[in-house]
Amino acid sequence: MSRSLRIAEFMAERLNEHFTSGLVSAMVFLRKDLKTEIAAKVGKINGALIVIYYDGFRNADASGAMNPTVTRYYTVSIHTRPLLRDVVDLHAEDIAEEAAKALHAWEPDETLEGFVEITVNSCDVEPDQTLLIYQLEVQAISRL
Repeated sequence: MSRSLRIAEFMAERLNEHFTSGLVSAMVFLRKDLKTEIAAKVGKINGALIVIYYDGFRNADASGAMNPTVTRYYTVSIHTRPLLRDVVDLHAEDIAEEAAKALHAWEPDETLEGFVEITVNSCDVEPDQTLLIYQLEVQAISRL
């Protein structure tokens, strides 16, 4: 597995550890049948599915000869209903904010060599006819 996908897996693990209620789960998009996954998690039950997409890297900084870095970009997409039934005061926006807090400025341990930190740059609401979808723009900085 590539370093980029390992970083995405680390983010999914971080989010799954953060959301302990069982209502929210995170996964890395690996060309699976995403509609089925979303329907299973969000459909008849109350829940949210967080999907992490790797978007590539766009700027490598080799200016620091001793510690060159690369910035990898990800989209963290939260699929849910606007308000989860049977759960008092749990809104889709709350899930997006908690996901952003769990990832922003996170500096994982040295399990993944060269991984420096994660930054959440923005959160947008995506139009959809049946679900509420928040998308976080995330970047991960790592050493080359």
